[in-house]
Amino acid sequence: MLFENMSLEDFSAVACNKVEGAWNLHHALINSPLDFFIALSSIAGIIGNRGQAAYSAANAFLDGFIEYRRSLGLSGTSIDLAAVSDV
Repeated sequence: MLFENMSLEDFSAVACNKVEGAWNLHHALINSPLDFFIALSSIAGIIGNRGQAAYSAANAFLDGFIEYRRSLGLSGTSIDLAAVSDV
């Protein structure tokens, strides 16, 4: 089978960590004068990644979320990392 269906639970298990984490940090720090707010995203949010729709969607959210912060006049940068093979 080339494509498999992903349940909402599976999608949420992957995507909610980045989405809720960014949103919670945004609200917790909304009244703090931050010099920077960095979101570590992934190139997968731009070009996709076969078999990783939820991961790609979560990273696309982070990129859009940073645009939202900047539209509010708040600091924000999204870094779209490529594959990291060694640290």
